[in-house]
Amino acid sequence: MATVEQENHEKGDRWEARRQEIVDIAARLFAERGYTATGVAELCRETGLGKGSLYYYIGSKERLLAEIHGSVLNPLVDETRKIAASTDPPEAKLRRMTETMLAAIVHHMDHVWVFLHEWKALRGRNASSFRDKRRAVEDVLESILQEGVDRGDFDIPDLRIATLAWFGMVNYTYQWYRSEGRLSPELIGQYYHQLFTQGIFSAAKR
Repeated sequence: MATVEQENHEKGDRWEARRQEIVDIAARLFAERGYTATGVAELCRETGLGKGSLYYYIGSKERLLAEIHGSVLNPLVDETRKIAASTDPPEAKLRRMTETMLAAIVHHMDHVWVFLHEWKALRGRNASSFRDKRRAVEDVLESILQEGVDRGDFDIPDLRIATLAWFGMVNYTYQWYRSEGRLSPELIGQYYHQLFTQGIFSAAKR
């Protein structure tokens, strides 16, 4: 017979799984129709929940939007910080950054679309949290580029421009990537890494 603690744990797991399912459904709807144009009635219809039950899981529509952003950013913050803390050389860290970002994009296309298009709808604490986490990932990349400059591996006149250029290149993948296309995420990552590093390698590394 299951103990009370085990039963509560199982209920918690079921609740979290259902909540994640709601977040995923909302990401699809927001990506297809836009955050503002998607009403609570549509969310209820697609999730099969009444309004009260929906709010029980998500709190509010904006909170649901924040959860979608968090589903993209939270793992990226953790994973990219681990990359930066590793003993790998800067070029290897940069390659891993590219692989990590592409994995997030190709496996969560709807979430990434919402992340890139609807962040301005966040307000107050949700907006502050989003900006802090986004900047945290940017800071990781910038630190890797700075490490490469300090070692003499990279020649980068403006770290901020280089950082924004890298994110612009990688983030835009969501616009054209198709899982049935001829390019795998691994091959795309190789192309991106080659293109970017050829532009920042110091003369001694070329």
